[in-house]
Amino acid sequence: ANFKKGLDLSLAIINGQINFFNVKLGSFKSVKDPADTPEGAVEYDKYIDEGNITHKNRRETYRIIKDELISQNNVIDSLIYKSLEMEAFQKELKDDSKWRVDDRIILFLSFISNNFGKWWWLGVLFTFGISIFFYSIAVLFIEDYPYTFGWGDTIKAFNYGAKYYFQFLIPTHKIDFMAEDFKVFNLGYYVSDVFGRIFVGFGIY
Repeated sequence: ANFKKGLDLSLAIINGQINFFNVKLGSFKSVKDPADTPEGAVEYDKYIDEGNITHKNRRETYRIIKDELISQNNVIDSLIYKSLEMEAFQKELKDDSKWRVDDRIILFLSFISNNFGKWWWLGVLFTFGISIFFYSIAVLFIEDYPYTFGWGDTIKAFNYGAKYYFQFLIPTHKIDFMAEDFKVFNLGYYVSDVFGRIFVGFGIY
């Protein structure tokens, strides 16, 4: 079955398990809940009669399907509906004038880091990209690090990078893990190191 115009399971009474084998339900259009508008709940029946599905009901439908697939040990397909659920939640929050900044940040990071858990390869790219970014900033604050252009210094920087970058990838690395070769650290280094740990840990998670 292919539900091209959407599906609303939010009010369904489910006894037992639902078999979603060969069922196709992608992203579909939803509307703001009329209860959140000045007209109030009076318009709700009209919305439903016209075949509209609210953002909340759309998100709940994806959640139900996701949970059913998890209960059947179909974790791979459940990730698809987890992604759709988060996408619907993002749309729901965008239409809410009280959408908080922390919600925006969390959903944005979840999207760019792995597309809400659907693309593992994006998580790998995010982790390596963000770690290289913060590692590069951190070493800028080490005064005797050979971070200048020139053949000799470039070779040294590459050797040090190969030696310390993969240690930087471990969020629990020591704060002075480069002390064997460098002795000059400052506040900028420590701030970059802390933020690097946070974002690398987020990417690994």
